[in-house]
Amino acid sequence: MQPRLSGIKVRPDEQFVGECLVRYFGRQAHALAVAGEDPPDLRMTVGELQVAVEVTRLSQFTVHPNGAVGNRASEDTFAVDLINRLNTTVGPTLPEHIDLVICAEMPVRRPAKYKKALTRHIESICHSSTPNACYEFDVEGSRTRVRAIPRRHGCKRIVGLISNRFSSPDIAWNARVMLENRIRTKMKKCASIGGPVWLALLNDYWLADHATYAAAGREVSVRHRFDKLLLVSGNGAVSELPICRADQSCAE
Repeated sequence: MQPRLSGIKVRPDEQFVGECLVRYFGRQAHALAVAGEDPPDLRMTVGELQVAVEVTRLSQFTVHPNGAVGNRASEDTFAVDLINRLNTTVGPTLPEHIDLVICAEMPVRRPAKYKKALTRHIESICHSSTPNACYEFDVEGSRTRVRAIPRRHGCKRIVGLISNRFSSPDIAWNARVMLENRIRTKMKKCASIGGPVWLALLNDYWLADHATYAAAGREVSVRHRFDKLLLVSGNGAVSELPICRADQSCAE
């Protein structure tokens, strides 16, 4: 895949998707992808066909009590970064016989205060902990649990398990909501593009696979103009989802 067109660079995720699509369609005809004008993100040639490709990510949503929709990956990143920081700063001071597992609940109302409070708690227990000791704190309104475990040589000293109070465990529901949101959002962005348009969906929600999204695609309430919905997995696999265009019923 060419990395630029008319001086416009592509993002790493667009580069990855473009390369995956070229491999997928290149099995049947000559395929080439270059950067688009944003919109679209990419322009592809497949044989004699010229097509615009918009790229987006399928990431799990969170639904807050006030109805606001968030992105779980963004909300959880704060906890991932904090636990990594604690491993770097506090981990080396732990007794040689223990490691710590932090179970953090996201999101938090005041991240800066949560960070300071949790750091103080971890520092206060790290020298007195014994294997299998458990602690539970209410840190800025978020329940946080810490467990001391026997030392695992060669591993991180402080690791974490992250939950999100506003996420749903319903995989099928998550897949449908993500798919509807991405289709609706990208329909608006691509409204002025002429000719055929494909929507490439990079799957960040590893709990859902092609079968899950295919079932969700048959249930989405949003009719659209995309000629193809292309699911791209993290391992580079590409599959086509059912389409429910504005001018037709759902089809494979």
